[in-house]
Amino acid sequence: MLFPLVAVFGGLAGVECLRGRLRRNLNARIVAGSMIILAAFYAARTVVFAVSGPTSDLFVDYFSGQAATLLIIMFVVVNTISISILQAERTDTQALGDRTVGVNSVVGLLSASPFAQQWEDWLERAEFNGDRLEMVAVDIDSLPEMNTALGRDFGDDAITSVAQIVRHHAPTCTLIGHPGAGRFVIVMVVTGDEARSVASDVRDALVDEPIDQSRGIRATASFGVVDTDVFGYDLATLSAALDSATLAARSAGGNHIVVGRAVTATSR
Repeated sequence: MLFPLVAVFGGLAGVECLRGRLRRNLNARIVAGSMIILAAFYAARTVVFAVSGPTSDLFVDYFSGQAATLLIIMFVVVNTISISILQAERTDTQALGDRTVGVNSVVGLLSASPFAQQWEDWLERAEFNGDRLEMVAVDIDSLPEMNTALGRDFGDDAITSVAQIVRHHAPTCTLIGHPGAGRFVIVMVVTGDEARSVASDVRDALVDEPIDQSRGIRATASFGVVDTDVFGYDLATLSAALDSATLAARSAGGNHIVVGRAVTATSR
């Protein structure tokens, strides 16, 4: 009974480590990978035990207590290091998207909860008045890798720099939120395809304005664009579509703009 329970727990833990903000963190992805490998091993061990028995050559050679012990030792070593780093990142100054000053994040844009409330209000009023809304998500590329390679201070500088670029290049009459450390969302009332143009302007500005003037290091971002004509006025549906489009842009190598459900992508 123990084998299938470990397999189920490992699989669920692996999936959990790939959800939300964790999926952007390199150490969380390492934990997820090790959990999934553990789950696969114990799932296979369960099947072999049930089909061939504990005395079969296949079980003794590949799924015996010695093999399981070796795997668990590797699992403990890898996860101890990765989880320790995750915990240190959590306790050593919250990410800029999590630190707030009133209703704003520390970089001066609406933090997650107030932004979600305002976004939902905009959607309700837009639906009532028949207005068309477009949303642009801006996700900083490789932010966890920046923190690892260049330090947390550099990653915070990148977030602050991108936040200012988003503020300056988004139209004045727009709603701008900072729902996550490296994510910004722009909501605007439009008549055409203004969101695509705004995303392009922000992308060009990221190339023109380095984070570190002395080293000339620049940030890039992945952009997702969705609108109410395609996805309606439901906040959960729009948020999921925006996540999907942004993930497609990141999967294409970053510095891309993806519209809708990855139907169209452009790159510099």
